[in-house]
Amino acid sequence: MKYLIIILSFVIFANVFADEVLPPDLKKGRRSSVFANKVMVRLKAGYDIFRKDDILIKNNTKRVNFLLHPSSSITYNNKMLEKLSPDLQTIKAYKAEEKILRTFIVYYDGETNPEDYCKQLMLSNPAVEIAEPYYVPEFLSYLPDDTHIPNQDANLRLIKAYEAWAIEKGSPDIIIGISDSGTNQDHEDISGNIGINESEIPDDGIDNDGNGYIDDYAGYDFAWQTTGSAYPGDTFNNSDTHGQQVAGIAGATTDNGIGIAGIAFNSRIFPLKIIEGNTLKYAYESIIYAAVRGFKVINCSWGVVKPFSDIDQSIIDFAVSRDVSIVAAAGNTSTRANKYDLFYPSGYYGVLGVGEVNSNDRLVGSSSISAGSRILAPGDGNFTTTNFGYSVCDGGTSFAAPVVAGAVALARSKYPQLNALQALEFVRQSVDKHDNFSNNDKLLIPGRLNLEKAVSNDPFSIPAILPHAISYFDSEGLETDRFKAGDDISIVINAKNILGNTSNLRFTLQIAYDPASSIVIIDSVQNIEAISSGQDIILDKFKLRISQNYSGYTILRVNITSNSGYSDFFKFNFVPAKDISTFANDEIKFSMSDIGEFGYSTNTATVSGIGFAYRNLGNQIYRNSSVMLSASPNKVVYNANIGKIYNFTAIKGFVPPDRYNAVYEDANGGSNRIGVEVDHKIEFLTSNSKAARMEFSLKNKSGNIIEDASFGLYIDWDIGSNPENNRTKLLLNAIPEEFSANSVAAQAVYVDDNFPYFGSAAYSDFPNVEAQSAGLDNSMISSFDRPQRYQALNSGKSIQSKIVSDMGGLTGIKFPGAWEPGETRNCVICIGAGDNEDELSSELKKCLTGVTSVNKNSIVKSNDVIIFPNPAREVLYFETSEHLYSVEYSLIDILGRQVILPENIREFFPGERIGLDLSNINSGIYILKILSNNSIIHKQIQILK
Repeated sequence: MKYLIIILSFVIFANVFADEVLPPDLKKGRRSSVFANKVMVRLKAGYDIFRKDDILIKNNTKRVNFLLHPSSSITYNNKMLEKLSPDLQTIKAYKAEEKILRTFIVYYDGETNPEDYCKQLMLSNPAVEIAEPYYVPEFLSYLPDDTHIPNQDANLRLIKAYEAWAIEKGSPDIIIGISDSGTNQDHEDISGNIGINESEIPDDGIDNDGNGYIDDYAGYDFAWQTTGSAYPGDTFNNSDTHGQQVAGIAGATTDNGIGIAGIAFNSRIFPLKIIEGNTLKYAYESIIYAAVRGFKVINCSWGVVKPFSDIDQSIIDFAVSRDVSIVAAAGNTSTRANKYDLFYPSGYYGVLGVGEVNSNDRLVGSSSISAGSRILAPGDGNFTTTNFGYSVCDGGTSFAAPVVAGAVALARSKYPQLNALQALEFVRQSVDKHDNFSNNDKLLIPGRLNLEKAVSNDPFSIPAILPHAISYFDSEGLETDRFKAGDDISIVINAKNILGNTSNLRFTLQIAYDPASSIVIIDSVQNIEAISSGQDIILDKFKLRISQNYSGYTILRVNITSNSGYSDFFKFNFVPAKDISTFANDEIKFSMSDIGEFGYSTNTATVSGIGFAYRNLGNQIYRNSSVMLSASPNKVVYNANIGKIYNFTAIKGFVPPDRYNAVYEDANGGSNRIGVEVDHKIEFLTSNSKAARMEFSLKNKSGNIIEDASFGLYIDWDIGSNPENNRTKLLLNAIPEEFSANSVAAQAVYVDDNFPYFGSAAYSDFPNVEAQSAGLDNSMISSFDRPQRYQALNSGKSIQSKIVSDMGGLTGIKFPGAWEPGETRNCVICIGAGDNEDELSSELKKCLTGVTSVNKNSIVKSNDVIIFPNPAREVLYFETSEHLYSVEYSLIDILGRQVILPENIREFFPGERIGLDLSNINSGIYILKILSNNSIIHKQIQILK
């Protein structure tokens, strides 16, 4: 008999609020569903995590839950150390859980959508490091049209399961977590193969083993309190059989005279019910649980196409640090995804993504073959358990994943010396070549599981080259992700051999998927004579050329072969020609598109860019921000995502060789076209400037006289947690005394004196100009049509709204009179932030006065600086042919970390030589960063030891 006990211990994922799910909305850039009242938040290091409620309860927040409760961690509970395997690296385990301990699930109410709620948290709470929506994973299954085989035999023979079981039947000590919709633990073919938690007393309402989960004896229901269940350990789901089917495939009791055979044979399963209603609410929390419990494998037959998440990746890293092998469905095509789209979690580092074949060993057309699909297994045609019986399951990568999860369990039983990643990479290579596929996709198709190989081959008889960082460099050695047609690109791949010693490996780069024929391989081969087990390697010989300005993604493949007959490969995504760049120093960061959109690029199917951020406050603007140009009579050209108006077209993007310079023109202006080419340069005065300077050179290419032209930058500000509380004002103190009053204007948008100020300033030394500065409230910018834009560009400083509202600001320069064909007009616009009005004014003034003439070129070119030797070993020297001022230099590794901290020199004279001590620096590719004379120089170097 079961009794309801008053629960005195904590419940790690208790949630008393029903969670609404917001569907995908492509207009908002949301490709997948998110929870309406639930987000993931990480505090910055140094804050007291036990004061999470005090720190985070605001902005309609109702509850804050630990992602990993301290009592489940080795940091705060020494008893948990006893649960770690002796061979685990404890220091790495401590480091891996540190981020998880300061990450929380935050519940809130109200009408705010999760994207805006996360933005408000980032803006209003200085303790918040990351806030992101909680994306809702989906089961990757579907109802196919083809016929199903009524038993297991065809699929088991396909993967050579019978031969494998004659060699290895699995260990009961190896437990597979089944992260899914639920499992009937009393099913006749499941009950005998559950990995019981012997430290827990079932159904007593007490967390007996102190791991943070109540009554997790034979399973755990993460939604038990929300659904009103009295039994947290009950994982039965009468309305959904997905989890039951997955559990049967991986771990039904085998060789018991009834039912079916689970792939893992004697290895056991542990049901984790992550669903609430029809929503996969506790998906990533279940991975945390598997890590806390020390499961050797977890199967995740779910996923979704969504942005990469640092929080999700840190959860994966935490589980891997606890020695959990993570297997996930690679994904299925749908109305929102195609077979080349990258699903998560299968796309994360440390996860093995599984694609699907049918019983005839043919690739299922709906299966993902993306970079995250790294092994195939039968899904369609699997005969498995239902809640009360048996049947053929629906197809989908959901049902291919547990086949591989069972294989990983068998491999970890046979080879207990393998760690989590080694087991995944060994099983991934325990395959047969798959030949039944469309010829167009042949380079994307991985091998199909051969279970016999996974229990008979020596894991350390082969290498496993696992890439973990990929970087791109232009022809000048500058690391960047912006390229254009005609550019040559060097690819540097940091990888590690995590299995056996090997020799004479040949790495060959290929194009696996390129629908626009946008790239051409130039240098495709790199040979390495010997690679030992555990050795880090750098692949830096690959080069390609951009042949088309394609902004979609391609998939590249690196083949790995040796003289002995060994072969393998890995895949990764690459975007040839993005249309937006992000610029940053130590204080501010913003994006600029190639057609003059500020903060975001909206002229594509997906909105991209980071807006404008100041320190840790995150974005402070909306998407309609852009340069604007007007001329008499009443012509205006601009960009705006509302209405999809893009009057400017790119001539040269913010791409190498000068990534700080773009050129565009108003060719799409139609009847409003003025005929002006804009040469746009971006500069930071210093690494800690709180303002960025934009220099514009405008050329009349119309062939006609242009009358009374005006050019400016409009920014739709959203300052603070509620944009409706914004104000605007002129910044008179930002105007340098030596400048003519008509030649300069400055504008601020702010909330109050307790929140930073943001704004812009415009200046020109061209004769007889009239500076423009407009503070615009919502009554004008809500529609902001062409007449209103013309008015804002041509009203001097007279438009200054006095109300509290959603605000936009415009600063620019008007050039009265006739503008002859071929002539140029010049101006500078500074954009910045400050902790208060005085600081913003000071920063904008410094930005403006940094330009003694807008025609002065004070840029130090990359070829003015010489470095040698390269490659270097113990010392690296650099010298310049130019006289540099206030030089600041540092050495940065390929992951962006400073390995030699910035050094400051007052002056750097021509011919003077500076030496860097490399004695404590490891081999690899690095960037020497030199900041001087209002420019940043990057030089790629290689260090060999």
